[in-house]
Amino acid sequence: MQRFDKHALGAIHEHIHNVYLERFVPPGSRVLEIGAGPGRFTQTLHRLGCRVVVADISAVQLALNRRYGSEYGFASSVEAYERWTSAISACCPRQVLMSSSRMGAVELRL
Repeated sequence: MQRFDKHALGAIHEHIHNVYLERFVPPGSRVLEIGAGPGRFTQTLHRLGCRVVVADISAVQLALNRRYGSEYGFASSVEAYERWTSAISACCPRQVLMSSSRMGAVELRL
């Protein structure tokens, strides 16, 4: 989370991502955040009142998300922390995930 704060370009990227999250994710939504990392956008989703399933391929990133969630107060919005493979198999058809890599993004409603 501090990585974006260090450089002006990073702050701009974070701002742009947050604008799109605020514009296109309805408040109170249930969100599967794939590749959540340490929680920069988990925090935004929390502010929007979303319920979040945090997924990442890295156990280290999941641990950071959990830690920062406690430190910054967004952990209460996280329903679960899942390793990438278990989160995918639990809720997403394989064909949707394959098409997401070709299209860039797919809306997933849980």
